[in-house]
Amino acid sequence: MKKKPFKYPRVEKENIAKNTAVKAFAANFARRVVTAEAVYEVAGTDHTKAHDEFQKNGYTILTHRECPSLLASGQMLLWPIDEASPKFSIDQRRRRISHITAKATKSELGQFLTPYTTACFMASLFESGNGNVCSLLDPGSGIGSLSDAFLKEKCLSFYKVHVTACEIDSKLIDELKETLQDIESDIVHGDFIELAVNWLQFEPKRRFTHAILNPPYKKIRSSSCTRKLLRHVGIETVNFYSAFVALSLKLLEHGGQLVAIIPRSFCNGPYYKPFRQMILKESVITHIHLFESRRDAFKEEGVLQENVIIKLVKGGTQGDVTISVSTSDSFADYRQEDRLFSDILKPMDTEVWLAESPTHLIHFNGSRFLGPYEG
Repeated sequence: MKKKPFKYPRVEKENIAKNTAVKAFAANFARRVVTAEAVYEVAGTDHTKAHDEFQKNGYTILTHRECPSLLASGQMLLWPIDEASPKFSIDQRRRRISHITAKATKSELGQFLTPYTTACFMASLFESGNGNVCSLLDPGSGIGSLSDAFLKEKCLSFYKVHVTACEIDSKLIDELKETLQDIESDIVHGDFIELAVNWLQFEPKRRFTHAILNPPYKKIRSSSCTRKLLRHVGIETVNFYSAFVALSLKLLEHGGQLVAIIPRSFCNGPYYKPFRQMILKESVITHIHLFESRRDAFKEEGVLQENVIIKLVKGGTQGDVTISVSTSDSFADYRQEDRLFSDILKPMDTEVWLAESPTHLIHFNGSRFLGPYEG
């Protein structure tokens, strides 16, 4: 009697086909972020079934629940079971968050997260701690890139570091906590301007040795509560970025250091004159960094803005100023030169520090330093 060829039962055939599809999917998408929809289409209609299918083939499915700093809701990551769970770099996290944050939200908050190369450069501008205690202020801290860069700066040596990180965006608080999870820190969820005004008025012991900041870029209405709050502590200014710098400077101890990346607009015109006067009254300028291209400091955000990085030291006597330049935030062609303070500001220059035109660092009375660059 002739034997009939063996045939798999229908259910078994379906299982083999599914297993083949799962293997192929895992081979193509392992260690890559995929959508939950794509995973369920291949391996099953719910998480449990999909997880079981991939586990049979040596993979686990990570979701937003297991990796809130890495994955958004609806995203999954296929990861080999025999490998340690992944940790994305802080800059990968920044890019992901920036990508999923609506432009309207960024505009409302004046929020542009700091690229890590820029954060590291800013941290490198601080002088060595010489084993002292450091109290770091990071206002508008985002996910903590600036604090992280500061803490990892090899040239800085402190006996102890405490970070106060202030962030108004509730969606970034978990990210900030992850960045600072192993650091002695206070993570304050709230409006930094309100917090700082209260600290200045009612908490005289809350002062800082260092401040590092990429403040929000947003105008302050003349009739707003924010403007009135600032006047309570003697600050008159028209933008959140200058308000953040002014408040941070007031919160520093004598000799405290501040490094900030801010728009170049404060250097010119009558609106920022009180802010410029305050800088000169309360601090000395030790370093100004200029970007030759206005497109590159926050190029991933599509921001067309001339930015500078400025270092201030509270109190002290004004000396020479280091002027540095780079084409972009890669700092690959970095160059610097020490200049007399009189090359930066003359007593009669009440309206202009740096030229509004980006072709030279100039005053009304002639060119000073740094040849032409492309805007």
